[in-house]
Amino acid sequence: MKTTTSNKNRIKTSILIGSGKGGVGKSMVSANVALGLSSKGFKVGLLDADIYGPSQSHFFNLPEKTGATEKGSIIPHERHGIKILSMGSIVSRNKPLIWRGPVVHRALEQLTKDVEWGEIDILIADIPPGTGDPLISLASILKPSGSVLVTTPQNTSINDALRSKSAFDKLNCEIIGIITNMSGYFDKSQNKILPLFPNAIDSFAVENNLKIIGEIPFDPSIAQTCESGKPYLSDYKNLENNIWQKIITNISEFAEEKILENESKNRIGNLEIID
Repeated sequence: MKTTTSNKNRIKTSILIGSGKGGVGKSMVSANVALGLSSKGFKVGLLDADIYGPSQSHFFNLPEKTGATEKGSIIPHERHGIKILSMGSIVSRNKPLIWRGPVVHRALEQLTKDVEWGEIDILIADIPPGTGDPLISLASILKPSGSVLVTTPQNTSINDALRSKSAFDKLNCEIIGIITNMSGYFDKSQNKILPLFPNAIDSFAVENNLKIIGEIPFDPSIAQTCESGKPYLSDYKNLENNIWQKIITNISEFAEEKILENESKNRIGNLEIID
């Protein structure tokens, strides 16, 4: 389907959500952060830049095809008030992406610049785990205002999170804070949250001068909602959850500050494309 367009994108600020390794809940956090920010009145875009393992198309039950404008720009899908673009809606699920660095860079340029984002306050980018070519490319293309590190609390994950922290530092990408996923589980017999893993996150945060902005306990309902195509915070009653409120408040306050900073400098923000 093709539509007419002004071909003008204005993205006021962008935030990368990354992790040192896969499987720690980065994409789940990205989906729910985008929904939480939207609930606060921001115009939000969610870019699934995890090109090798896209998850957002599954989390939001997106079709495998996207629309395009008359000039060939990709039209992102819209779900729950946010605009979403995922490689999972562009490339067939059973097709492996065996790409080298230059091809990765061009693909990520397309996923950012050749898209009809329109007016966006905050673009959340769910980035591939690790510190390779995709991170370098996205930092260059988006010039993000900040980043969030997602990890699990044990040293196996934190060691890799440290590498990501160092990469963000070298790329001059400010780290808003750390989110610990699977920080514990709720024990009904004791009526409290107990640790799932040996917890090394507190010392890691102190040693690296990082703020812990959220600790998400293991919760089967979060996994179930993502599997159903309706992430946890798409249900308005879950927005009252104190754990998620803390995360969303920290990120929204950072984003508001960066948006005002950009306006005071008489600039649009991270990405302005006017064809």
